[in-house]
Amino acid sequence: MPLVVVGKVKSTKDPQGLGRVQVELQGYEKRVDIPWIRIAGCYASAGNGAVLLPEKDDEVLVLKGDGENSEQMMCLGSVYNGKRKPPSDNADGENNVKQLKTRAGNTVTIVDKSGEESISIATPNNTLHIQLDQKSGQITITGKDKVVVSCPSGEVSVECQNAKVSASAEVKISGGASVSVEAAQIALTGNVSIG
Repeated sequence: MPLVVVGKVKSTKDPQGLGRVQVELQGYEKRVDIPWIRIAGCYASAGNGAVLLPEKDDEVLVLKGDGENSEQMMCLGSVYNGKRKPPSDNADGENNVKQLKTRAGNTVTIVDKSGEESISIATPNNTLHIQLDQKSGQITITGKDKVVVSCPSGEVSVECQNAKVSASAEVKISGGASVSVEAAQIALTGNVSIG
């Protein structure tokens, strides 16, 4: 048997919770199933690291160890093929887009193209989105129903040259003890009710 063989993931439900996978080896006359084998990851330590298991039916490379002992075998990682293609195709050949996309469509995208550098985190269909754009110097946070900033026992501070708050319906400001507004000039317009 070659040192490195191709397999297909049959299960990721490791009965011992060790992050292993069960693999069926391919390229043999008869089906060859091997017990649970470990995955070679980029970061694996005691109670911390990167958890990026291949999906069921993904094609993987399996490193054989000493003889047929499955304890010495290791999954080196998964590979793309004609049926299971990458989320981005590098069509221009410049390799400017790095992407991590999950089965459900949660996505982290890093664009390294000169002058267009950006980082984005998005849920499926871009419903919820955080965008860091180097060119515009802008950070955009997009929510669907609500965006919450919470610091129950601390302080939230916003510092900038100009600040603007607008709402299509209503703006509410409340303070448990007091509300202070200080400026060289304060202008109130509209149908104002104070009291």
